Amino acid sequence: MICSTPSPEHGFLRVAIPSFGPNVAPHFSTAQEILIYVVHKGRVRIRIPLSVAQEPPPQKLRKVLALGIQVLVCGGIEERTRAVLERRGVRVLSNRTGPVADILNRMAAATEPTGPPIANS
Repeated sequence: MICSTPSPEHGFLRVAIPSFGPNVAPHFSTAQEILIYVVHKGRVRIRIPLSVAQEPPPQKLRKVLALGIQVLVCGGIEERTRAVLERRGVRVLSNRTGPVADILNRMAAATEPTGPPIANS
């Protein structure tokens, strides 16, 4: 289970990317799937797809929070949902577009000891 993975102090980063096919979903609420990744030292260690196509946005939010996600990368997101996530310590990177793989590769590179910093939203 993802919640039992080592903490960020050990260099592990739990990332959620709402997707629509191979791309970042245009909006958190329209995501067909939320892809969960655990990244460590520049490599994806775990990938878990969660089907959320039939779930309302509040349920999607609850899943992200329950899984201990540290970073949510999305296209758009309601301000209220963003506020809830940020109050719970989740870093929200919005206005992201394109293939999930490209974004994930940049995030993985940023977890390398000498990797570049993750750009703010």
